[in-house]
Amino acid sequence: LRVPKSVLPEEGLTAAVLNKKVQEIAGMRGRRGMDPRFLLRQLEGLSKLSIQFGPRVEVPVLMYVISAQFSLQRSIDDYMDTPTWRSCAGYLERISNVLEEGYRLGVHQVDEADLVLGTRGGATNKMKAAASGSGGAMAAVAAEQKLINPHTGDPETEDERAERLRVEKEASMTEEEKKTIPVVGSLSMYLSSLEQEYTKSLQKISHHTPEYVARLRDEAKLVVLLAKGQDYFEREGKVDE
Repeated sequence: LRVPKSVLPEEGLTAAVLNKKVQEIAGMRGRRGMDPRFLLRQLEGLSKLSIQFGPRVEVPVLMYVISAQFSLQRSIDDYMDTPTWRSCAGYLERISNVLEEGYRLGVHQVDEADLVLGTRGGATNKMKAAASGSGGAMAAVAAEQKLINPHTGDPETEDERAERLRVEKEASMTEEEKKTIPVVGSLSMYLSSLEQEYTKSLQKISHHTPEYVARLRDEAKLVVLLAKGQDYFEREGKVDE
């Protein structure tokens, strides 16, 4: 799955730029006129690009993708179609495999809206303040030009600064902190919802069709996935999840 060129260029891509784009797209969900399937395809494409930056970048993106998949159901009577369900199960399996490598998900849940509004921080806030002042747009441009790398003294863009700060933050982390991945969303809720969607599909599909027989084969995958989730929560002492 390739990311459309209009979404994000691959050349010179950094984790900070990718994260900003993911959060920008996530913030568009639910807006009038936005096609949820189009946004899902964009997030899925970005999830492929995130692999190169490691689990700390990939897993949060996958959590956004999974959330977008569950958002496709418009009413209580809708159920997740089989291709989407299998795709979602695949993403959850990927996360479960990462957790088996010793990673854990962040304890604190961050509000998605705060992420969208707060990712740019620093330089962007300065530009907003400058733009709303007497200098207007010219002051905003000047604010952007004033970004300087304190280590080299060279000018840097907002995206370059965001990536530098991300790298510096990770460099200062302990090994245990590096193994904790902050995410938006709940793994236990997604696993539970996946099981519910499977059960609902069996109730909606005619028992006399090949589709129903094929659907039954997904039960084995679901059982393995739920067992992996249970193992993770037991390791983390979260038996109530």
